Amino acid sequence: MLDYWRGKLDGIKSATTEIIRGVSHHYENERKKLPENVSDTIDKMRAQTENVKTAKEKCGAYDIWLWNLGSAIGEACWQDGHDAGQRWTEPQKGKIRIDLSVEELMQVSWLAHCGFQHCMNDQFDGFENKQNAEKAQVAIGRLEFHIPREMRGDDPHAQSFNRQTMIWGRWP
Repeated sequence: MLDYWRGKLDGIKSATTEIIRGVSHHYENERKKLPENVSDTIDKMRAQTENVKTAKEKCGAYDIWLWNLGSAIGEACWQDGHDAGQRWTEPQKGKIRIDLSVEELMQVSWLAHCGFQHCMNDQFDGFENKQNAEKAQVAIGRLEFHIPREMRGDDPHAQSFNRQTMIWGRWP
């Protein structure tokens, strides 16, 4: 029976070493420190399992600490994913993000298109130069791009082409 527990203990130690090496390698490649809760759990696991006398008791101690290690690694992975998600959902520097329903987006893009037409009117000189008009045309196009295809109509690029034609007509 003693050989059984020693064999099991050797397998647990080998698996634990590989898990720790794999996690450490992941963080070393990213040039990050191992998360504090993971390194603390590893240190506690080593300290607790060294004090145990028999192979059977060491296997039990490893079982408990491997559960704690798995929990610490899972928590660290979740936190990394959460942080990455927060970075992804935050707007880029110098930008803002606004949540609109499809209906609101359609209304805003239509109003923007009408405003563009009004600014291009000869009686109202809304754009100083061709570059400003083109920037406005691109911004409106970005709004229109996010309207789902089924809501855009037959030719989703018609309004964009219409605005571009107005720019070409004004500044040939």
